[in-house]
Amino acid sequence: ACLQARAAICAAAQERYDEFSDRLFDEGGADPAGLLALAHSLGLDTVSFESCLWSDQTTTELSANIREAIDAGARGTPTVLINGKHHAGGFGPE
Repeated sequence: ACLQARAAICAAAQERYDEFSDRLFDEGGADPAGLLALAHSLGLDTVSFESCLWSDQTTTELSANIREAIDAGARGTPTVLINGKHHAGGFGPE
């Protein structure tokens, strides 16, 4: 999941997080080649995307995101915070 999170950070850097995230959940992309193909299919700058994927800055941002989630009480994904209460796992339409 960390590789996919790194990729989402890099898509966000190109202001395409929502589209990338939606497609990632729909289609997957478990390895670097799959993530690059997904980025390419969305028209992202794949040279910048790949550079970002392995950058120290992305490592730092991901580490900060993980720390923030742990500090907020998240213990897995998905975890949703609603009105100060943690809800983990899947959700129905209601």
